[in-house]
Amino acid sequence: MPSYLRRTLDNSEIKRLFYLCQMRQILITGASGNIGTEVIKSLFKQGNNNHIIAGVRNMSKAKQIFTDFKNLDYRDFDFENLQTFDKSLESIDCVFLLRP
Repeated sequence: MPSYLRRTLDNSEIKRLFYLCQMRQILITGASGNIGTEVIKSLFKQGNNNHIIAGVRNMSKAKQIFTDFKNLDYRDFDFENLQTFDKSLESIDCVFLLRP
């Protein structure tokens, strides 16, 4: 993992996200990308009661990446397809928004 990415994930933003979203449904956009993957790993590592949902364009790719995360749910989310927004955001309390 590049050092700049490690620094980004070690900062207080992940902890702040965790604090703000305790016991909620959190949608992580860009979940199968480099940063989204690390955000999901960090949230699971912290051992919280949140329901983590990966917002992805390619469901099969995401499921290959996150094979060890049995409690992770997936939703079709594509910034280029507005039709995916409503269903993806349904019942979501908090969004980690990472746009392309």
